[in-house]
Amino acid sequence: MSNESEDIFQKLYTLDSIRKEAQKNSILKSSEEEIDEFFEIIARIDTELDKSMTTMNQLQKRKLYQNFIKSHCRFRNYMFQIIKCNKHEYKICKKVRMPQEDFQTLSFILDPEPLENGNKPTSEKFRLSAMNISTNEEINEKKPGQFINSKIRYTILCEHCGKMRCVYSNTNLTNKEEVKFQSTLDGLCYTCGSQLLPEDHELSDQISVRLNFTCDSPIEATYFSWRLKKFEVCYWCGESESLIEPLDILKDEWKIIYPLCGFCKNNGKTWHKRTQKKFISSNNDSEEGNNEGSKNKKGKKSLCEPDLGSFEPDLGSFEPGLGSFESHLILIFV
Repeated sequence: MSNESEDIFQKLYTLDSIRKEAQKNSILKSSEEEIDEFFEIIARIDTELDKSMTTMNQLQKRKLYQNFIKSHCRFRNYMFQIIKCNKHEYKICKKVRMPQEDFQTLSFILDPEPLENGNKPTSEKFRLSAMNISTNEEINEKKPGQFINSKIRYTILCEHCGKMRCVYSNTNLTNKEEVKFQSTLDGLCYTCGSQLLPEDHELSDQISVRLNFTCDSPIEATYFSWRLKKFEVCYWCGESESLIEPLDILKDEWKIIYPLCGFCKNNGKTWHKRTQKKFISSNNDSEEGNNEGSKNKKGKKSLCEPDLGSFEPDLGSFEPGLGSFESHLILIFV
């Protein structure tokens, strides 16, 4: 990579920002020859994987490719590692050229943890951007009702994880305020859980983001009910492609089901749900809402309703109370 390219990449923090810059700057764009050379290497792993297969959903279906990733690679927020397996029967990795005794001492770079590892697997649980470092004072410093869908004005991407976060304001910005805000964003490097604007910025009291978020936090629920949202994204990772249609049984049982992508599903995630529906056991008709005291449908007897066909009370001397023969619905949760 040239020094000029290095200087440009130092100012870019996400794949999205790199793609946008490559559209304007030709030196960042890979040539067709470079792309062909790259896929020739990939063909050693999976001969059927070609240049058209670039989405998460497509790559997740390639078993040979996925097996190689799991056995030879390690993903971390700030690094990607590949290590040779040194298995002679495995034709992908070339023969190790260094002394075997030295190679046997190599391993993936350990995650920094404030305890002795003892040769046990490590994790990213102590990565600062994955820890909830916001205090209750920071979380509650805004007025109640600040973070609701009707007060979302913009969205912003985290420079580390690429997830979309909502920007809130009690009122719409004036043209002058919007120009100042956008000019500030141009030089801003936002990460989940951090302040959006400097404390001395004139709009810092008016514009805010949630502070109790980390890069591991899902997309805000308020985004999905925002009437101005441009597209649906996965609740867990923010990916807009390869979204999966929820199962019919979930649609019948839940009022709100948040989107899920194929990548997150393959990694053990499931649909995040809210507000369970209620059902009437007597006629299998579903009813939404809390209506335990509602009347039964006309022409259908409740399980608790007495047979009044042969019973004719003397209305002259009998005045039943409002609840004497009131029908009751039996509600069950599925």
